[in-house]
Amino acid sequence: MRGTLDVNQPLTDSIAFRINGMAQRADVVERDDVEGMRFGFAPAIAFGLGGRTQLTISYLAQYEDNVPDYGHPFVFGKPPKIDRDTFFGFPDADHERTFANIVTAKFEHRFNEQFNLRNNLRFSLVNRDAAVTPPRIAGTPAPGTPLELIGVNRNRPNRETQETILSNQTDLVARFETWGLKHTLNSGIELARETFDQKRWNR
Repeated sequence: MRGTLDVNQPLTDSIAFRINGMAQRADVVERDDVEGMRFGFAPAIAFGLGGRTQLTISYLAQYEDNVPDYGHPFVFGKPPKIDRDTFFGFPDADHERTFANIVTAKFEHRFNEQFNLRNNLRFSLVNRDAAVTPPRIAGTPAPGTPLELIGVNRNRPNRETQETILSNQTDLVARFETWGLKHTLNSGIELARETFDQKRWNR
């Protein structure tokens, strides 16, 4: 199931506001304990539309809350013959939650028909919290061992991460003509800083 929203509203002759929204829930066929939910919200406002100088400021927020699926463990090199709906995790505790926030400022100025300047400044912050249960066969069972005698470990690695990216990209586009030949020259510079913090533990 998915629902979307898209509204674009002029405020003046040169200013417009737009907002997008989305909500989604997705299940997996014959995997009753697995599900995924996603919500998104993205407003934006633009100034100077139709003019030589334009500025657009936008924001994106997206949240996901999923029960991840690590499937069935392999036994003797292939999946075991068990019900497809068999879930080895903890449906009430396993989760993967992600919250992304992205802010962007886009500036553009057209000096004349030959020169055009663009600058994109963006900051993103992404938090992720995951507690999953990948099933692993206990020990090394001998070939031919009945499935009911084979144990499955349910190790639960947990992880919390936070990632930030601050970037700025500036481009100058020049268009000119020499001896009947048309040219487009692109030049620019990009600077970025990224951080990543992570905590890991087992339960």
